Amino acid sequence: MIRPRHFVLLVVAAVTLTPSVARGQSETGARLLGNVGLGRPTRPIDSRSAGMGGIAVALHGSNGSMVNPAALTSIAISGVWVAFSPENRNVDGVVASGDITTAQFPLIRMAIPFGERWVVGAGFGSYLNQDWGVQFIDTLRLSTGDVAFREDRTSEGGISQFRVDVGRRMSGKLAIGVGGIFYFGKTRLEVERAFSSASGLTGYRSTEGIEYEGWGISLGTLWRPIPDMIVGAAGSWGAALDVEADSSGSSKSFDQPLTLDLGASWQLAPDLLVALSAGWANWSAVGDDLETPGASDLWRFAVGSEFRLLGNRTTQLHGRLGGRLQQLPFRLRRGAPWERALTLGLGSRFRGGLGRVDLAVEFGKRGEKDTNDLEENFTRWTFSVSVFAN
Repeated sequence: MIRPRHFVLLVVAAVTLTPSVARGQSETGARLLGNVGLGRPTRPIDSRSAGMGGIAVALHGSNGSMVNPAALTSIAISGVWVAFSPENRNVDGVVASGDITTAQFPLIRMAIPFGERWVVGAGFGSYLNQDWGVQFIDTLRLSTGDVAFREDRTSEGGISQFRVDVGRRMSGKLAIGVGGIFYFGKTRLEVERAFSSASGLTGYRSTEGIEYEGWGISLGTLWRPIPDMIVGAAGSWGAALDVEADSSGSSKSFDQPLTLDLGASWQLAPDLLVALSAGWANWSAVGDDLETPGASDLWRFAVGSEFRLLGNRTTQLHGRLGGRLQQLPFRLRRGAPWERALTLGLGSRFRGGLGRVDLAVEFGKRGEKDTNDLEENFTRWTFSVSVFAN
């Protein structure tokens, strides 16, 4: 995942990946929102997909998201995609509340057709986010009395994926795709503790680097039962994700989940497209390797639409609307939190479709204050630019 520095409610402590305490929040807050365990899952999608609820399995028109390798066959000419996604969060908890800002590049990709049937794509995408910042105040009890201290913990990094996908048009109705995935990343953890000057105690600072590496494969298909409808399926599986601490050399391996995504889109009218999708990932397979409370399977459901607002032969403006419901995988003490979001988007095409600029905004909520002692309202923007060869 290629990103600038930012803070997220994510807590991964050393190789054991133990949750900690979030910046300005209680421990319950730190454990919320799927940011425990191995991190918060993030998908390598572009603004078009984000504006339609995150649907990326089977869409009419060119599809630059790295979810279904068979979707490469929707690309007729060589192109490049770049997406940038900042996010603002407001946290409301039983103990405390606060605001958080994050940002990332979820997708950088290129695709090149070969002949009339083959398309090859390669790119970097997001996978698991592990950027976070924490701060809390506590008391150290000594025989001479209690001493207050402040502790700051920060992490920079995460797990990204580099993919090489190949898609082939088998016929006018059927396309297939296969991809190889290399998971990689590094997280730098820093802990700093400071005591009051009156205590006479000396603070300390420690740093640790954690590296991640693993492999996976992806398979996908698209089928057009009628000219105006596309149905698709995609799945991925990865070998063990190896985790190693730089300073100590200690290591640990985690099973990676099997994922399955299904989707369909239907061109109801020349200027109106509707789509839906559902996804599952058996993150519960990772649960045995994590500390309690472990992990649950991820479930994802989305609906979306795209409609033309303005346009002529060379320039078009599309509007998008969608919704998403998703259960995050890494459990809290009271179970896994849910994420729901309303999505809006705009997309412009100019120079006959050779240049595209897209924008999406998601208004969502994670967790429930009554259930999880804390909830998070977020606004995420996704900007993407794509350029195609003439």
